[in-house]
Amino acid sequence: MPTRVALLLILLSACSAPAPAGPSDGGLDADVVPWVIDPQRIYDDVVRLSADDVEGRTPGTDGGELALTYVEGVFRELGLAPAGSDGYRQPFTATGWRLRTRPELTLGATPLRYPAEFGVTGGSAAGQVDAELVFVGFGVTVPPFDAAAYPGCPFSPDGYDDYAAVEVPGKVAVRLGGLHSEDEVALLNACPGVAYGYENRHGAAALLEVPNLRQRAWTPQAPIAADYAYPTHYLTTSRDALTQVIPALDELERALTATLAPRSFATGVTARVQVTASFTPVTTANVLAVVPGSSPTLAAETIVVGAHLDAVGLAFPGADDNASGTAVVLELARAVVGTGLVPARSLVLAVFNAEETGHQGSHAYCAQPVRPLAETAVMFSVDMVGAGDGSGLHLHPSYVSPPIDWVLAVLQNAAVADGLPYQVTQEPFIDASDHACFAFAGIPAMLVNTPGAHAGYHSPADRADHVTPEDLGAAARVLWTGLAPLARGEVAIPPPPR
Repeated sequence: MPTRVALLLILLSACSAPAPAGPSDGGLDADVVPWVIDPQRIYDDVVRLSADDVEGRTPGTDGGELALTYVEGVFRELGLAPAGSDGYRQPFTATGWRLRTRPELTLGATPLRYPAEFGVTGGSAAGQVDAELVFVGFGVTVPPFDAAAYPGCPFSPDGYDDYAAVEVPGKVAVRLGGLHSEDEVALLNACPGVAYGYENRHGAAALLEVPNLRQRAWTPQAPIAADYAYPTHYLTTSRDALTQVIPALDELERALTATLAPRSFATGVTARVQVTASFTPVTTANVLAVVPGSSPTLAAETIVVGAHLDAVGLAFPGADDNASGTAVVLELARAVVGTGLVPARSLVLAVFNAEETGHQGSHAYCAQPVRPLAETAVMFSVDMVGAGDGSGLHLHPSYVSPPIDWVLAVLQNAAVADGLPYQVTQEPFIDASDHACFAFAGIPAMLVNTPGAHAGYHSPADRADHVTPEDLGAAARVLWTGLAPLARGEVAIPPPPR
């Protein structure tokens, strides 16, 4: 394995000297402190954290340890107070699903290349399956319903079933993905009793998902280490690979979409699936720093700003997901020190680990918080802020989060007051990040990401060349403009319902 000495030495330069005096930028008062947020410095952190030697920052690996050391080094060089049980570290044991050998997928006589042409979903069953490939469309079932009671449902009131004309028990079912977009979920929610995706596999021995036409350039997902074991094999494949055995895939999908009539059939092609994987405990840690509040009345109120460090696997750099969020949190830490911020409220800067294995790092934090959850006023999970269109930020509350409209107003007003050319909008509910466990504790918590396309998501293509300083800078500047007045106690925080 290549030497890591050079990269270890780089951590000492991660906290570069404050920028020269310049105009106010990102909520920084240049008349008081000549310091600015530096998008290029954030980008440089992303490059370092997504380098090949860091091995996807996978918990329990040498690369994962290197990433932890890097983040610790930044906090230490800044002089931030450690908040873990072991210095800056909050150790915990994570359980993660891991591939043990390279998986295999053969369609007919053609073996597919991993991970370029297919992926394995975390928690997939292990073992070998040799069975016929059966196309099941979108894999959707809608039972008969009363059209008057469900006027927005586009399917026939007699019902719809992609599985009605085929036998799939013991077979390899292949379905078109893409039913997770907001529009399609809304469409399905307009109908009663809808079943689709993994839960609607009808006894298939393996489920193979392929991107739909809108997702054609999407690459197979990485094996996300999960805390849930599927009782069947669960894989993804590229569209180009699947069209080698189903040449009419494009026409089939267009017909499905246009007519809402099933087009399922048995292909006559044998598929072979081989997966060797297991659940393994690993020792890892969160990295935590605290800036105690100075106000006798507000110091008990805590603001948590966090990002997850880990990516989805050894072969997956995870530049956008989520070296970008980690790098922005590091820049916010520099802003705290560089501006001489003396917060009235307490501020916790958290870099969580094992997020991709079921948010295990944030759950470990919530089990042993730096400051009581009952006194935590708001939580930001900075996740995937490196790619997009550079226009600003999206805020996604959890399904169970208390209202975050006041947070939206704080960020919007601060951006306007500082003359930043960015939009901040509240978007649909998402629980797929570290804000979720905070929300379940009754804390206003949200996922923060950048608008626009995030190419390479959960794939080997998630490299630093898909990340832009513009998006990183937009995220850091908007967050800082809102975070600084919140920390200084200049904004009232409504008590959340408990």
